[in-house]
Amino acid sequence: MWTYNLNLMKTNIIATDITTLTDARYFAAWGVDYILYDLNHIGVNEIMAIVEWVEGVKTLVKMDKDNIHLIDEVLIRINPHAVGSSQSECQDRILQYVSEGPIFHDFPSEDNDVGKIIIANVDNIDAQTYQIEPESEVMVFAEINPSPVALNKFLEQNQNVGIILRGSSEVETGLKSFDNMDVLFELLEDQNN
Repeated sequence: MWTYNLNLMKTNIIATDITTLTDARYFAAWGVDYILYDLNHIGVNEIMAIVEWVEGVKTLVKMDKDNIHLIDEVLIRINPHAVGSSQSECQDRILQYVSEGPIFHDFPSEDNDVGKIIIANVDNIDAQTYQIEPESEVMVFAEINPSPVALNKFLEQNQNVGIILRGSSEVETGLKSFDNMDVLFELLEDQNN
C-alpha cells in the first residue's frame, strides 16, 4: 500500500481522468486532495484495485445516466468521499441515496467557459431545485490550461479556487511521461512556499 498526501500543496487540487494505478500514485505523491474516477472510463472493480493501493487522497466518483444504477455498489464497495454527476437527472438519484456528507456537480467546459466542479454538503442543497443554500461553504475547482503561464495567471486571479488537473494515457502499460505535469507541480510548490 502506498500512502501519500504529503500536503505539499496549499492549492486544492482534483486529479481527474484517472484510469491507472500509475496516474493515481503519481498524483497522490504530489499531494493532491482528490482523485476523481469517471465510471464512463473505469469500472468499479478497477477503482477498487487502485483505491486499495493509494491512501491519503479523497476519492470522488462521477456517474451519469448510463451507470447511475451502480450507485449502491459504488457507495458500499468504494465508499467515496463524494459522488456526483454533470447531469441533473442523476443528481436527483444521488440525493435519494446520499443523506449526509458531500456530493459534487461537474460543469463541463462550454464555449469560452472553463469546466468546474463544485463540492457541497448535501445538507446545504435544496432537494427540489438542486440549488446550494446561500452562505453555504462550498469548494470550487476550475479546469486550467496545463501550462506554466496559464497556471500562474490563474493562481493570481483565483485565490480561493482549486484546480482540476487531468491524467493522461499510458505510452505502454505502466509507462508514461509526467515531465509536463512535473513542471506544473514544481510551479505550484514554489507558489505555495
